[in-house]
Amino acid sequence: MPIFAVLLVQTKEGGGKMNRLKALRQKKGLSQTELAAKIGVSQRHIAFIESGQRLPSLKSAHRMASAIGVSIDDIFFSPSNCT
Repeated sequence: MPIFAVLLVQTKEGGGKMNRLKALRQKKGLSQTELAAKIGVSQRHIAFIESGQRLPSLKSAHRMASAIGVSIDDIFFSPSNCT
């Protein structure tokens, strides 16, 4: 299943909470504004992604993961969501 289809299913089933972006970003010591500047999006876009209101493009997801120093899987897939 393509990554966006999996993310969409997780979003609908999980009541909007679909990722660990906020926790990982904070662990790295980055604000939403700092992360946004690093990957070339707005702070508001980061907030929408963290809240599960928006899905990132694959390019943005890759940039987020690189900026935080984790994999895309670490951000968007939790062990409890995998079967």
